[in-house]
Amino acid sequence: MTSRYMRNISICAAALLLAVSGVGCGKGAETQEDITAETDENVAVNENGGDPSESNGEDNAVTVTSTSDPDAIKSRNIDIPALAAENEEIFGWLTVPGTDIDCPILQSAIADDFYMTHNSKKEADESGALYIEMANMTNMCDFNTVIHGNGGEKGLFRELVNFENPDFFDENETFYIYIDGDVLTYEIWGCMERDNTSLIRTYDFTYASGCRQFMEDVYESKIVGKQIRNGWEQLSEYNFMVTLTIDDPDSDRQLVVYGTLIEDPAGIIDRVIEE
Repeated sequence: MTSRYMRNISICAAALLLAVSGVGCGKGAETQEDITAETDENVAVNENGGDPSESNGEDNAVTVTSTSDPDAIKSRNIDIPALAAENEEIFGWLTVPGTDIDCPILQSAIADDFYMTHNSKKEADESGALYIEMANMTNMCDFNTVIHGNGGEKGLFRELVNFENPDFFDENETFYIYIDGDVLTYEIWGCMERDNTSLIRTYDFTYASGCRQFMEDVYESKIVGKQIRNGWEQLSEYNFMVTLTIDDPDSDRQLVVYGTLIEDPAGIIDRVIEE
């Protein structure tokens, strides 16, 4: 059976409202001059996804804006092929409005946790980089793509803990992933702690049964501080999820923030679901 994300079909009213209000992006991205005209706070960021103030002023693969306006965010110039030319293991870029999370996403061919201790230039760095495990596909077509990041004081996921605050969770509903030719929008529907184990190894997301078992465990778990956004009480194996998680090898717990795809302007997110 083939699953295809379609913008005119929604599993809940919240997703439908966002899908209708969103505008096309990806292939129709504006130029850097267009974005700069929209806000005086736009700056160039270096290819490593670091502090924009460290930019050398040259033309780079990314332009960023401090605005939280979805249209401006989705119109940004994120040149994934240019970033991949610097490091072939870069395949996407994650932006989480309301936080300083605005970084490339990588997948190491050496070890799943290589980027826990290396930055996006493959240099040893305690801040690490954002990465997925080898079991996930880089085309974002898995049922659940798990993005790991360092949550330490200098870690790139240090502000993910903000979602544990109910007010912050209520006010910040989306994040964005840029891949070559597309800008994907995800609605954040859950935040909780879980055992510090690999989701990819705990559940077989290649089968519908594994997806359903995961969702059952999430909904039925009795965890203090668990948050589920209204309207997202039920998901199915036909959805496309991303889990943002803080890596802490010294802890027996991990924080996870769950998001589900609600906009795929290029219409390229698809997969075959096996029972």
